[in-house]
Amino acid sequence: MSPTFVGMRALLMISIVYFNATDTCAREIAVIVNKDVSVKVSNDQIVQIFMGRLKKLDDGSKVVPIGRNEKSDIYLIFNRKVLNRSNKQIKAYWSRMIFTGRDVPPRAIETDADVLDLVAKNPNLIGYIEASQINDSVKVIREL
Repeated sequence: MSPTFVGMRALLMISIVYFNATDTCAREIAVIVNKDVSVKVSNDQIVQIFMGRLKKLDDGSKVVPIGRNEKSDIYLIFNRKVLNRSNKQIKAYWSRMIFTGRDVPPRAIETDADVLDLVAKNPNLIGYIEASQINDSVKVIREL
């Protein structure tokens, strides 16, 4: 192979990775709760809930986070945009929490539609989905 061909091939690969990453990070995330939930939740509280540090809201109601599975782009985006952590950091954190018996990670849900359905049926759940998937069965508390 000529050096020009190798260089062009490398440039093409870099372009593909860049545009895929840009597209993934540009997608909007919606943090959702049951539409009957009236308490306000701050950005910091959202982080605390999904890191297993906050189990009750200001009104005393129990809150249970659910998330998407690790294979989902939404999982990656949520970790980056909301939790400000890489997937590697999240895995390490939950490994420590499980090993020490302190907590388990949020239940991993396969699809946005399943997250919507579960949150709509349970006032204690909080979840996140791609913002374009929102419908009137839930309440959006943050769009990121």
